[in-house]
Amino acid sequence: MSWSDVLSLVLVILGIALFLYGSNEYDALSGFGGIGLFVFGILLYVALQAFKVGSKKQPDPSKA
Repeated sequence: MSWSDVLSLVLVILGIALFLYGSNEYDALSGFGGIGLFVFGILLYVALQAFKVGSKKQPDPSKA
């Protein structure tokens, strides 16, 4: 696993934990913060994977 995968996973886990804490303590701010971290972690993972796929070196057709 690369550092970006670990960072995304940590954000998702932290978001779930913060959401569960906020729902248990009836604290809207931490609940919505948890939802935000969860969504941000998933979007970060998708964006970094798309960047990896898009930045792969393409073969040069003129040298074929």
